[in-house]
Amino acid sequence: MSQVQTVEEFEREQNNTATHSSALDEHATEQQLAALLKAELPPIRCVDEDWFVYQNGLWKNRSRNDFKPRALSIQNLKTRTARRAANVLNHIEFEQQCRAEEFCAFCCFGETDEILINCVNGVLRVAPNKVTLLPHKPEYLFTGQLVGQYDPNAVATIFECVLQEALPDPADLDLFRVFTGYSLYPDCRFEVALVCYGPGGTGKSTLAQAIENVIGSDLVRHLSLEQICNPQSKLVAQLQHMALNVSTELNAIETVGGETFKQLVSGERVQADRKYLDDVCLRTGCKHWFNTNYLPQFRHGTDAELRRLRILRFDRKPRTIDVTLKQKLSAERDGILLFMIDGLRTLMGRNEIPTGGQESLRTRERFDIQNNPVGAFVKAACTIAPAKEIEKAQLFDAYKTFCERNGIPVPTDNGFFFKALLTRFAVENVRRRDGNERVQKLVGIDLADD
Repeated sequence: MSQVQTVEEFEREQNNTATHSSALDEHATEQQLAALLKAELPPIRCVDEDWFVYQNGLWKNRSRNDFKPRALSIQNLKTRTARRAANVLNHIEFEQQCRAEEFCAFCCFGETDEILINCVNGVLRVAPNKVTLLPHKPEYLFTGQLVGQYDPNAVATIFECVLQEALPDPADLDLFRVFTGYSLYPDCRFEVALVCYGPGGTGKSTLAQAIENVIGSDLVRHLSLEQICNPQSKLVAQLQHMALNVSTELNAIETVGGETFKQLVSGERVQADRKYLDDVCLRTGCKHWFNTNYLPQFRHGTDAELRRLRILRFDRKPRTIDVTLKQKLSAERDGILLFMIDGLRTLMGRNEIPTGGQESLRTRERFDIQNNPVGAFVKAACTIAPAKEIEKAQLFDAYKTFCERNGIPVPTDNGFFFKALLTRFAVENVRRRDGNERVQKLVGIDLADD
């Protein structure tokens, strides 16, 4: 694949500048020189002082300094100066200004219900019932490109075998396929992240690497949940224009907090701190994939995290170990791209991401109890209704029993439990007289009948 012309290539061309010098005499204006330079360069767009050059199907950020030698060499020898060269570049920079929002990452929505995806060998126009390969054009304004190329005859036999062995439940396969398709979706409207959970050696990282091979390292990041959630992190800005964030770090300890995670998964704007640079308010279509031996836990978790997670349970180790497997899967990159496109088309027709098979659903329920024990207790053991009421001590005792039964640390302080009830459910504190005593109760909730 040819690359954008380098500084060295420009310098070599300076040996052949007589034609250019004779085309414009020493009285040529800076505007004329800028027009001459622009005509011989690839298409250029500028966002403020950042230059983007188009070649091979995508726009890449390029230093303006790379063009200084050419801006100098096109001038007539009699009037050649560095100042004029800088002014020539200024003319181009001002003329080619555009907004950063005009650029796309590697995919965008088409004119109707289609999605356009930038691949090595062209732009894929994907609709629920059809896939068409179009030629690259500068007008698409893609700044990223999949490493895989579209080949309708490509196969991924080894990948399919690995997938079937790791996830024998068809419902799990469906979730995996649709989520890989979701990684090619231009935005985050389905508000879902994937957690591949299970012991080591069960195929989680192997399958994730196979998908990364299709997308390419330029569009993939590896930030942990802790790095995403920590408000002091200066790494979140890296997710802008990315396709996928794949992490093998999901600590068993509580994360700092899940607000940034929820915002990113939902495609909302996030204020991102950048080291030594101004903060940036970004909205990214980056999807999140976590491979882990532990289920995540968010501080003061609620059902908001549950709604945003799909969990795939991995518990089957391969019958034989093949140390060359990842290399073999890399060779099936184009076939795996067809698998992902099939998942994308399914998602476009279905407009929802499935929840997986029975084991995965049970694991998801376990996460709900661990991450949101108060909400899980209310869902499993209580009735919410205006006419219901119960003594607070009796309800807290039932909650402690629920925690013991589910292997959750039993709280000694009831403060957080009642605060969570009062802020998240339609209940209120009351004091009722019981003989000579006043009893603290909650109105709007009671234990469910067995």
